[in-house]
Amino acid sequence: MKKIVAVFAQPDMTLTAYHQVLKDLTASGAGHPNGRLSHFASSGEKGMVVVDTYDSIESLQRFGETLMPVLVKNGINPPVPEISVLENEIYPPTK
Repeated sequence: MKKIVAVFAQPDMTLTAYHQVLKDLTASGAGHPNGRLSHFASSGEKGMVVVDTYDSIESLQRFGETLMPVLVKNGINPPVPEISVLENEIYPPTK
């Protein structure tokens, strides 16, 4: 299986709503979904952008079954992520 990158552009999501989604996911036991390798989020004038890496598309799809209802509950239109194959990972050297 190939690792993937999923980019979620969410113009209608505020930082407050993002933090509520995280709380709801954690409360449901899905704060750290199986297969998710990393999670990054940024906010700006155009809403939130979330970038996740997963060990497979199947892992993302399984998490989506939990995530999408939580987004809707918080008044966020579930976005269609842009998905691509993760071609490379670079980490800082360890000391």
